[in-house]
Parts: sequence; C-alpha cells; structure tokens
Amino acid sequence: MQHQDDSPGGYGGNLPKDRGWWTSVRKKELHRTTAFGDKLGQAIERDMDKFSAEQALDAHDAYYKSEKKYFIDVVAKQIIERHLVSSLAEVFSPRVLARYSDKEIHLLASEPSEIVRIREHLDGRLKMLEDGQNAFDMAMS
Repeated sequence: MQHQDDSPGGYGGNLPKDRGWWTSVRKKELHRTTAFGDKLGQAIERDMDKFSAEQALDAHDAYYKSEKKYFIDVVAKQIIERHLVSSLAEVFSPRVLARYSDKEIHLLASEPSEIVRIREHLDGRLKMLEDGQNAFDMAMS
C-alpha cells in the first residue's frame, strides 16, 4: 500500500515542519556541545593552573631539600672544626712537642709498620707492571 501524496517530492507537505524540528534539534545539540566545550575549557584551564602550581611547589620542595642538606653539612663542619680540630693546635703545638721524646714523636707521626710493608709491596708490583707495559709497548712498535 502506497501513500498518496500531492506535494512534490512525496513528503506530504511536512517538509517545512520537519526542517523546523531538525533545526531545533541541531540548535539544542550545538548548545550542549558549546556548553560542554566551555566547561571542558574551564576545567583544562583550572587543571593547567593546578599543574603549574604543583610544578612550582615541587621545584620549591626540591630546592629547600637540597638547601637543608647543605645547611646541615655546613653546621656539622663548623662544629667539628670548632670542637675537634681547633684543639689539635694545642696538642701539636711546639711547646707540647718540645716535651716529647724522639721516640714519642716518632710514634705520633709515623705510620704503622704493617702499612709501610703493604705500601712497599704495592710499589714493587707497580714498578713490575710499568716495566711490563713498557716492554709490551716496545714490542708492538
């Protein structure tokens, strides 16, 4: 069964009415899309502000963390120098050393014999390795 339609195109005269409905639907969708875009833009702008603030806070925290470590190091060095190293000048002053015997000064200033022996052994090995390197270089040239 076919619908009899007198209007051109077979729309039965509803074309202007259908266009009006379709235009209103498109306007509503456009309004929703625009509103969504505006809200999204505001959210992104707020997120960028938040991101920038978080970046600044992270940089601030990192700077003060390193400065706090530096401050603690400097204070510790000053305390060590003031209380430990400054008294060494009194311990090794010429007046104090004049009262020590040669044997006592030798005990204070010399290395333990074990360290001297290890150093001599390592010096011998170093000389042997350098001689081997020189012989190798001469053989390769």
